[in-house]
Amino acid sequence: MPALQTIQLLGALGTFSYLAARACRASGLVAFHRYAVIAQPRDSLPVMPAGYRVEEMTAETLLSHVIDVGAEVQAMRFAEGLSCLAAFDRKGRLVGLIWLGRVRYDEDEVRVRFLLPDGCCWDTGTVSNFVCGRA
Repeated sequence: MPALQTIQLLGALGTFSYLAARACRASGLVAFHRYAVIAQPRDSLPVMPAGYRVEEMTAETLLSHVIDVGAEVQAMRFAEGLSCLAAFDRKGRLVGLIWLGRVRYDEDEVRVRFLLPDGCCWDTGTVSNFVCGRA
């Protein structure tokens, strides 16, 4: 019973939203995207494990690593003022990235501008949790 599992996982509203998005995409006329906006207080983030560190990357330092975000997208994100934070393991290997924006974020997939309150930032939601190694 896949339909019952979907309803249990997403809830009634989430399932309706999912089905509406599928119908819109199938029509070829319109698109529908659903976002979950979540607030995470920075003070409650967990401490990095011993030996791991986080560094803010510049466009130049990021070029020395191979990641799942192409150079064109990287350049666009830096030009928009996003910060790139990189996590390194005990051996100095890049193990994850997060792109954060302040004030506003122009979502490229659906062409929406998110305006952020003071003290908040936007995580682009990139799947940059896994990297391929050094360039």
